[in-house]
Amino acid sequence: GGFPQLQKLSIKGLEEWEDWKVEESSMPVLHTLDIRDCRKLKQLPDEHLPSHLTSISLFFCCLEEDPMPTLERLVHLKELQLLFRSFSGRIMVCAGSGFPQLHKLKLSELDGLEEWIVEDGSMPQLHTLEIRRCPKLKKLPNGFPQLQNLELNELEEWEEWIVEDGSMPLLHTLRIWNCPKLKQLPDGLRFIYSLKNLTVPKRWKKRLSKGGEDYYKVQHIPSVEFY
Repeated sequence: GGFPQLQKLSIKGLEEWEDWKVEESSMPVLHTLDIRDCRKLKQLPDEHLPSHLTSISLFFCCLEEDPMPTLERLVHLKELQLLFRSFSGRIMVCAGSGFPQLHKLKLSELDGLEEWIVEDGSMPQLHTLEIRRCPKLKKLPNGFPQLQNLELNELEEWEEWIVEDGSMPLLHTLRIWNCPKLKQLPDGLRFIYSLKNLTVPKRWKKRLSKGGEDYYKVQHIPSVEFY
């Protein structure tokens, strides 16, 4: 059995679905997978996830096991969204050789996530990263050599951000919203000469404006907006 021609699969509202086994080659041309409101699904299948998947979105699945070790092996995956309690654990780890083609990643409303580790060499093609409403996440990983767009929103416990020299050399747009514990922009921002658009909280306006103590971090950026 199987679905030899299936290209898109959407699974919604299977409230009692706990275990998912995928037979090898059962969906050989599947490229888009969307799973929503399957809150008893504890983990993704360890093996035989269709290898040609290019887009995956998970919403309210409450996975207990870190999905990254499974997902990062999908060499054609370009877009990944982990949304609203799709993962209920504390730690996510992305290995060094993982996600070779991933372009866009969105992490949103992962209430339990405290630590996200991205090893050197992971996600070498990532150009858009959005992290929002992860209230326990305390720090962000470095890396992302191709990253162009970065949005960080409602990270309530995020206190410190260190940007190493040479990190994110292609970053074009950076938006930071509603991160109350983040006291200042990282010093390393001044080395990101590609940065063209910056949106930051109004409370930083004095220190980031001309004559302010942190103006040197942003003086090379053509557009700086305060909200």
